[in-house]
Amino acid sequence: MWPDLQLRLAFGDAGTLAFGYPEWRPPEWRQNWQSLVSQVVVTPDGQAKEALLDNFAYGIGVRTLGFVNAHAMNSAVTDPNFAADLLGLDHLVRDGVGVHALYRIIGKRSGLNLNGTDLVPELMARFAGQRVALFGTQLPIVDSVADILRRDHGCEVLTEDGFKSDGYYLDRVAKTRPALVVLGMGMPKQERVASLMKRGLHGNVAIVCGGAILDFLSGAKPRAPYWMRKSGLEWAFRLGLEPKRLFGRYVVGNPLFLLRTAILALRPRSPERRPRELPERPSTQEAFGIGGPVQARTSTFAFPDLSQRPLVDVAPAADEPAANELTANELKTAPAPQLPAKPAARAVSVFSANRPVVARHDLFGRQKDLDRLLAWVLDQSGNALIYGPRGYGKTSLVRVFGEIADSRDHVVLYASCSRDIGFEALMQTYLREIPANHLAAGSPSSPMSVQAIAGHLASVSDASIVLIIDEFDRIERDDTRQSIIELVKDVSDLTASVRFVIVGVATDASAILGYHPSIHRCITCVPLARLDAAAVREMFTRKALTDGLSIGETEIATVVRLAAGSAYHAQLIGQKLVSQARLTGRVAVDVADLDTVITDIVADAMLIDKGFQRLVRSMADPGMRRGLANLARMALTSQDDVIRLGQNTVTMMARHPDIGAAVAPDAAWMCSLLVDDGALCPVDPANPADGWRFTNAFMPQLLLMAAHRLIDDGVE
Repeated sequence: MWPDLQLRLAFGDAGTLAFGYPEWRPPEWRQNWQSLVSQVVVTPDGQAKEALLDNFAYGIGVRTLGFVNAHAMNSAVTDPNFAADLLGLDHLVRDGVGVHALYRIIGKRSGLNLNGTDLVPELMARFAGQRVALFGTQLPIVDSVADILRRDHGCEVLTEDGFKSDGYYLDRVAKTRPALVVLGMGMPKQERVASLMKRGLHGNVAIVCGGAILDFLSGAKPRAPYWMRKSGLEWAFRLGLEPKRLFGRYVVGNPLFLLRTAILALRPRSPERRPRELPERPSTQEAFGIGGPVQARTSTFAFPDLSQRPLVDVAPAADEPAANELTANELKTAPAPQLPAKPAARAVSVFSANRPVVARHDLFGRQKDLDRLLAWVLDQSGNALIYGPRGYGKTSLVRVFGEIADSRDHVVLYASCSRDIGFEALMQTYLREIPANHLAAGSPSSPMSVQAIAGHLASVSDASIVLIIDEFDRIERDDTRQSIIELVKDVSDLTASVRFVIVGVATDASAILGYHPSIHRCITCVPLARLDAAAVREMFTRKALTDGLSIGETEIATVVRLAAGSAYHAQLIGQKLVSQARLTGRVAVDVADLDTVITDIVADAMLIDKGFQRLVRSMADPGMRRGLANLARMALTSQDDVIRLGQNTVTMMARHPDIGAAVAPDAAWMCSLLVDDGALCPVDPANPADGWRFTNAFMPQLLLMAAHRLIDDGVE
């Protein structure tokens, strides 16, 4: 009887052969344990922990995170399916004193203890203002945590209890598209659901297996006193609260765990270990699976784990202590974690110069504009106009607004205008998409008048509809523009549950709305200015970190200066740097890499814009170079991109800290020269004193880059 009991305790499988039998072979559980040990992220200090959280929170694609404690290790022995689900998670972290003991016994450093009750709230804070899904435990408990997230972090929160089928949660996430999903269902269900979501979802979503996190955050279950948590006795506190439920996990499970740990430590260590497969990322080939259309997955680069210290299969040297935490001296002298040689194998960079963002956390520096838009359109049922120069992020702002409006059960319909579109054709684009059950029977007969469409929209019931009209400035037909403005006014007068958001390139509202005093009482204006330097710095730094680039403060400051408030140009530089990293196989960006990228951007612009090409060639003359750079700075320091000349303009330009005390050419003469060349145009041709504006909105940043390139090439 004893050999059989020993066998059950050690392996959890009565069919596995015991010690000493001729046909003995290592049981499968040992391989799973060794795989788990090799895949757990070891974080030596707080900085490594923050890097881990940033990596997970700001990554791309469907990514999963789980916690490995003694109970998880025991469950991996008795439940092979659970072991597979746990090993399939992208990020695994150590939780609890039991796994710490395992690491010490097998001769490895365990790093910080990252239990979910402490780590998940820190992770939630990184998703402030975004949509978060909380699934697990009883619904009143989940709802109380949702109230905390709404109050403290301004999150939009979806809740479900933890007792529904696995497929239900997948379908819920596929339809609502949260940025973060916290699964508090307990093992093994939460790992099974996370694995299902990993296979069946697409887009950007972070999924955390949080265990009892929702019970703790809501206060339904108290946490152990700090001294018990610090000394690794939190399990004893929980056992005292729930002895019947947790008896098997702790009283039976802990001795089993230690016995298996001892058996694992006695097994000869292999000199080689099969590396972990790279996490899967979406490819461009579409497939279909549970939960709707998904992307066929392919193994590609995952953002390097800055916190992972190399794991070895041999015992530490005699002079290397196998302690739980690094000592203070070790922290000072330990080498920095090494990034992989070729970080840019990632399929898609998170820098998005050529595409608008759709997630709120990617909308850097626009939170006030977004809040104003949400408050007026969604809460006050008003109409809005978003305008500003090209490249200021208008489409990104309205796309994020649309995602939030959709999450609040508004019907959001989006259309982008073309230059010759007619009013009726544009309206039909929207009317075809409005659900029939929300409209009165029948559609206005063609030709559609403004009044007929306004009356038709006024018949909308049981729904709140938002019509987004993007690229309004592209419409060249005056009758179309006039009809749209009249429609906005008429629908507002009819107090319909339909509101409009108009988006266009302009420097003032009247350029889009015209001079119609009556329209101003039913529409609010959201003008977009350039981003401040702090927002550009935060955006660039965070995206560079997510893409695996290591870039110094000097280089970041150069990017911020050359972008001059333009998210587009900062992201363009970032995209080029990622491409450069792919070619060179290096993750550390130096001055030479940045200069190469800027040269490429300038060269590309010269091929596209012959006027810019002429200006760059003229910059071989130092006086022209200083003068053009000064005009660019003047445009970028004004609120409306207008170059205005005052009495002290030349002196101000000459003393600009970026160019020293050299005397620039006469500014008025240079403006006149650029007007003749077509690079500048007067704001008011009848009154040149009102100032000049570059005909190409991107010209000021390009001129700064060209000046920077020439100076770095030794032309100065």
